[in-house]
Amino acid sequence: MASLRLTPGKADFVKRKRADGTIQDVCLLKWNVDFSQGCIAQVHPCHLDEVLANNGKYAPGNYDRYRADKTGDKRCKYCYAWKKNSGPVLSRTVDKWTRKDFEEHRPKFVRFGKNSEPGHPFYFSEFMKAVDLCTEFGARPIITTKMLPFGIEGARETANYANNGNDYISRFTERQNMPSGKEIAAKLIDARTSLLFSLGYDQIELGPRLQGFSNQWRIEQARKYHSTGVNTSLTVVCDVTDSIENNVSRGSFIKHALEEKSTSGINARVIPARLVTEGTARVIAGAKRSVLTDPGYYKTHPLLGGEAIPRARYRWDGKLKAVADYIHPDFVKLIAEELGVCGAVAGTERCDQCNCHGNARISFPESEIVDVVFDGPSIGRILLTRKKQRALREELRTQIALDI
Repeated sequence: MASLRLTPGKADFVKRKRADGTIQDVCLLKWNVDFSQGCIAQVHPCHLDEVLANNGKYAPGNYDRYRADKTGDKRCKYCYAWKKNSGPVLSRTVDKWTRKDFEEHRPKFVRFGKNSEPGHPFYFSEFMKAVDLCTEFGARPIITTKMLPFGIEGARETANYANNGNDYISRFTERQNMPSGKEIAAKLIDARTSLLFSLGYDQIELGPRLQGFSNQWRIEQARKYHSTGVNTSLTVVCDVTDSIENNVSRGSFIKHALEEKSTSGINARVIPARLVTEGTARVIAGAKRSVLTDPGYYKTHPLLGGEAIPRARYRWDGKLKAVADYIHPDFVKLIAEELGVCGAVAGTERCDQCNCHGNARISFPESEIVDVVFDGPSIGRILLTRKKQRALREELRTQIALDI
């Protein structure tokens, strides 16, 4: 099995150059861990038994058959890492190479789940080892998840939301002797974790929803972690260019998050949606990207219940992705009330430091972001080098065995 390794992340791309020429670190996500190459959110629940029994893979020959019957890939449709997180969901292990990375880099923060879901019960053993390692080295975990249950209790509750009442997650965690939510929470508190439950759209998050990890289930788990004292947030991917009402009409959970914040005190934050396909654009923003990026369209076609706006709601970022370029008054008000925002919108980069530093709110013009020049090896080259090193170690062990 492959080792769990630290990999670089967003912090390398979000640095601010001040007027005096000094460079300010903004994003905390410098170091990251992914517990598998493939994201387990892509697996349909009817294939979970098979995948987990076959070391994180479909049985030979089955993948093409499942693709043909449209049960082979149920990943979240708006996932920014979709080019990187296909393949086996076999768990990586916390071992001496993981420890070596921590000793070498001494990370202050470690994000769990850069490219794939970290909180699924399938990874629970290694997940908790990684939390313990963070505690040992004083590194604060920043855990982004759709699938972390509040212990065995939360795992059992997935059957209430799963496709056809599937109770596989419950049965699996029973076999693995998953501890109670309070026991897990105590570990997360000791590590000074920031636990970020992602909320999106059930209709384009089929894998998580069908397995039982629906958006409503996530809110319930987040509430329980928050009540035990874990620093917990609801992170909502939504359309900040439109009203709260219109977001809700298209399936967003932004209103649920704001209501939960009001009633239980749990933190709520937003990530402006990035529209990578026409299908996601229609679900999230209610129109084709060609319309959303048309600077003249909304001068003559006011938003429902609102006024005409003199600009496009979105702009193209490269050839394939449309990003928010306008903030609706509903969100202007929420931001003024210190709602946390992660990402750039309407020419301003915003960061709430993943709720690790209370009400920290950073914002500055996108034009001040430092241009990144890579003068070292790419992450792909680093990973290839590690693969070659593993092969050489295995060859050496084989040769030693033969000599003996």
